[in-house]
Amino acid sequence: MRAPRQLISLLVGVLFPLFSGGVVAKEWRGIVPLKSTREDVLRLLGPPKQQTEAAYYYALADELVLIWVQHQACDQCGLGWKVPVGTVTSIGVIPRSVKGKSKPADLDGFTVRVEHAGFVYYFNESKGLTVETLNGQVTSLQYRPEGEQANLECVRKDCIVDTFPNFDAYGDLTWSDEKARLDNYGIRLNYEILRGAIVVYGKDRAVRSRLIKRATRARSYLSRQGIEPERILIVDGGYQTDSYLALQIYSIAGFGSYISVLSQSEPARSLQNRRKRKQRISFTILPTTPN
Repeated sequence: MRAPRQLISLLVGVLFPLFSGGVVAKEWRGIVPLKSTREDVLRLLGPPKQQTEAAYYYALADELVLIWVQHQACDQCGLGWKVPVGTVTSIGVIPRSVKGKSKPADLDGFTVRVEHAGFVYYFNESKGLTVETLNGQVTSLQYRPEGEQANLECVRKDCIVDTFPNFDAYGDLTWSDEKARLDNYGIRLNYEILRGAIVVYGKDRAVRSRLIKRATRARSYLSRQGIEPERILIVDGGYQTDSYLALQIYSIAGFGSYISVLSQSEPARSLQNRRKRKQRISFTILPTTPN
C-alpha cells in the first residue's frame, strides 16, 4: 500500500534528512543496525546519559536517542538477533525539534497503518524504518535491521514477555495524591529508560479538554523530576463513561514500542437523545385560527 499523498505532508522536517534522491538512509549518524558495535556508538557519540546492559541513552540537543545492543546469546527466550554480543540491533529516535520545512520527495515502499487517537505509523520493512506520528507531528523514528536480514532474527521460543502498557490510572485526586502516583510513574520511566503516554478518557470533549490540562500539568511535573517532556505524549483516548487519566509505558524502539489506544464509540442512545433535543428546540406551535 502506497502512502496517500494527503498523509505525506505529515512527514515534514524530521524525515527530510533521511532521504537522498528518494532513497531511505540505512544509518543514523553513521550507526547501522547489525553492523555497528557498542564501541562505534561510544566513539561517535561519547559517554551516554544513561545505560543498561542492553541500551545506551543519549539526550542530544535536537533528539533523544536509545541505541539497543545485543547483550546475550539469542538462545534465551528467542529475543534478539544472531549477531555477536555488543552489536547494535535497533535505534529509537524521539525528535526534540523540527528542523526545516522540506518534505521527502517520495514515500514509495512505505505502508501506512492508521490507529485510533490520532496515531499513524509508516513502515518501510525493506529499509528497516518506522515513523510514528501523532496528530500530524513526528513523535518517534525506529531504525531496525533491513528486511533482507530477517533470517538473522532469533527464533522465538516459549517464554513470557511483559508488554502490558498500563502502569496506573486514576480519576479525581488531590494534587498531593496525584504527585505521589506520578513519582512512581517517573521512577519506572527513568529506571528502564521508557517513554510514556498519558491518555485521557471522558464522556465528552469538554471533559477530556479539562483532563488534557491536568495531563499537561502532570507532564510538567515529571519534567521537573528529570524526564524530558518529549518522552511523554498526551493523548485524547476518546469516549468512556468514566473520566480518568491512564499512565502508560512503552519501549523506545524495543519490544512493545507501538502505541495502540482502544477508543470507544459514543453510545447510540446518547446520539438519539441529542437529536431529540434538537428536534424539541426547533419545534414551533402555530397559532390556532379563530372560528
